[in-house]
Formats: sequence, C-alpha cells, structure tokens
Amino acid sequence: MIKKEYLDKIPFFKGFTAEQKAEISALEDVRFLKYRANEGIVNEGDPGDSFYIPLSGSLLVFKKPIGDPIATIKPGHLFGEIAFLSPRKRTTSISAESETIVIEFKRSMMTKLSHDTRDLVKDKLINILIHHLDAQRAFFEEANANYHKKQQHHDDGESYAHGEASAHGEASAHGEASAHGEASAHGESSNPFEQAKQENAEIKTRLIYEGKDGMKIYHLGLLKARIVKGENSKEVDMAPLSESLPGNMLKALEKKGLDPRDYLTANGYLVPKLAESVWKQAMTLGAVQKKQQQQNIDHFQSIDNLYS
Repeated sequence: MIKKEYLDKIPFFKGFTAEQKAEISALEDVRFLKYRANEGIVNEGDPGDSFYIPLSGSLLVFKKPIGDPIATIKPGHLFGEIAFLSPRKRTTSISAESETIVIEFKRSMMTKLSHDTRDLVKDKLINILIHHLDAQRAFFEEANANYHKKQQHHDDGESYAHGEASAHGEASAHGEASAHGEASAHGESSNPFEQAKQENAEIKTRLIYEGKDGMKIYHLGLLKARIVKGENSKEVDMAPLSESLPGNMLKALEKKGLDPRDYLTANGYLVPKLAESVWKQAMTLGAVQKKQQQQNIDHFQSIDNLYS
C-alpha cells in the first residue's frame, strides 16, 4: 500500500479521479521497491507480471545482442507494460544506474479494481505500448540508416559495405523498456498496429558487395540476400560461411580458372572471401531484425488478445 499523493505526481495517472487513485494506492498489489546502483530490476527473457514507475534515481535499458545501454529511464516514466498486459517474457533488461525507488504495479491488481478504473489503466497502458512500439521501430530505422551510411570498406578495390549492425542512444528504445511520459504516449495513426505491420514487412534492399568480376550481393533484410552475376540472380538464405568447399564446387571453380581459396561456401552457394566481412555484418543486422520482427508479431498478438 502507498499514499495516494505519490500517484498525484505521476504523469500516467493524469485523468484519474481522486477516488480512482485512492482505489489503486490502497491495494497490496501496489508497493514500493528500492534498488541499489547497478542492481538488476528485470531481466530479458524472464517471465513477469508487473509494470514499474521510478520515483527517484536513473535506470538503464539493455537489449540483446547490443551490449551498451540503449536508453535511460527517468523518474515518472513507465516500463514493463507488455508483461503486465499479457503473460509475455521480458523483452529487455533494466538495471538501476543509481540508487532508485520504484512503484511496482502487479497484474493481479486488475481483478480488484472497479470496472471503470480497470479499463482506464488498460487503455492508458495500450497507448503507451503503441508509443513504445513506434520508438522501437525508430531505433531499428536508425540502425538501418547507419548500416547504409557507413563509410565504404575497400579490400584491393573489390568490396565495400554499408553500415553497422547496431546503433545506440537515449532518444529511442525497445519494446516495454522505452520510457516516456503520459503526454507523449499516443499513437499517430488511426490504426497504428496495421501501419506497424506494414512497415515491418517492407524489404529494404542494400548493395553490400560488388566485385571486379561483376558479382553483386544485395542484403534484402532479415537473413535474406540476392547474389547477382550477369543475367543470373539467386535469392539465398544467409548462413555462416565455411572454407570447406565440396568437390563439385572445387571442380567448377577450377574449370573456370578461378582459385578456390578466394571463395567461401554457405548452404550450397559461393561467396567471395572479399565479401566475408560485409556478409557477417549483414547477418548480424538481419538476426536483430528477425528477432525484432518476431517480437512485434508477439506484441500485436497480445494486443489482439486483450479484448477477446
């Protein structure tokens, strides 16, 4: 149980009546928690059933496979709404950057609230989730832009690459961990979920390699690539490269007067060794995109299930 006055100062509870805030603050499912600096609050992949609002201190947001913090959460900003709304695993890790006090709201509180209060909590959390999904997309769009703009890498004039597989900053965040106040927690589209699905499905093709022999490799997004040489074009699933070429490939290369040591293989196709670094970069980005796509699908499904 907490004092109603604490809720009066939190942006999320703007629009709640005094009676509704008193109703929430009186529940045993709402409590204070204190964390030391560097102490973990939630861990990516763990089950959860609470959302949190910090009252003091600063928190850091982490997302696999990115090692550095991707966002900072300040007092008054909410996180953890996905696990609260539906039985999902945590999509990010949160730790205290400094000593902090948070209010935890457990999902079990929803069964004890009046109908109007329960619906208001749920509707506000859905609006925040929409905003967090928008911020999540913005983070990966920034990563894609950096991937495209990175200076070209030359190896004997034969190969070049665009971009990096990760981007960092406080301006955008992932999933439930992005922290924003109530005033900005509203979607711009009349149907933001359908818009997000459409944007998520778009394939953005990037040229990541061009050799002197005319071979070009395009990254199609996720773990897909297209290898083009002359009139021949083949779309392939990206896979780790290997130096062990099968006998038929060795014979084909030797027949064309090419040195097999200049090539790597993956899933039955050849990739020039000069393209190895850009191939690995594209695979890293693609793996992150694929994980993000699946999380978005899960998020949309959880929203669809809320009123079913």
